[in-house]
Amino acid sequence: METVLYTIGEFAKKSGVSVRTLRYYDSIHLLQPSNFTEGGHRLYDTDDLHQLQQIQALKFLRFPLKEIKEMIEQKHIAREVMMDSIEFQQRAFEAQLKDIQDILANLEHLKRVVEEEPTVDVSVFSSMLHMFILANETEAWLSKHLPSELVDEVDNSEKLQLEKEWTNILTAIKVAVQEEISPDSEEAQQIATRLTAIMKKTMKGDIDAISPQIEQAEPLDFPNPFTEKEQQFLVSIMNLYEKG
Repeated sequence: METVLYTIGEFAKKSGVSVRTLRYYDSIHLLQPSNFTEGGHRLYDTDDLHQLQQIQALKFLRFPLKEIKEMIEQKHIAREVMMDSIEFQQRAFEAQLKDIQDILANLEHLKRVVEEEPTVDVSVFSSMLHMFILANETEAWLSKHLPSELVDEVDNSEKLQLEKEWTNILTAIKVAVQEEISPDSEEAQQIATRLTAIMKKTMKGDIDAISPQIEQAEPLDFPNPFTEKEQQFLVSIMNLYEKG
């Protein structure tokens, strides 16, 4: 039976491994072509494909290429070594699975937060995403600077409702600035009233006692959804609101 030979390009296409990778494997003597053309171009056969499949399988278990080369040459692997590698890979995939499950849960939560909004401000949404990305850091900061009863996990439905309200009010502030609404207007003061109510709900009514703790705390590395102009508007409407 005539041996089938593949050029490096054909072999790369058949195996799903890039030409660059095949050249690298050749340079480190991990997988060398079985033959060459008269012009010196690499040619691979089915035995080479079989060896490449072994390399890919062992790479899946995170073996370094140097060890893979030794294993292929020796043709045997100690059972303990193989078991350790399989168990390591199991733990790695379990960790990845948990990360994926957490991401899916967060995305579902974000979808529910914004599902009733006609439009979603990109900077507000980005801040929400960042909150999930830095969830551990945020929780540690809150635990350090706020009373435990505020940090304890709230009911999921209550948390969802709060985040919907925060998304809505933060977007309302941005829209007010875009429309150049005056801070002393009735509409602006309604925003201040709503914002105060949401803050009280979030802080469980204890804003005055908690505010000094937050002001004295080291800043949390968290993206500010507001531009400088929006921050000035926010300060103005809250100052006017407090003066009543």
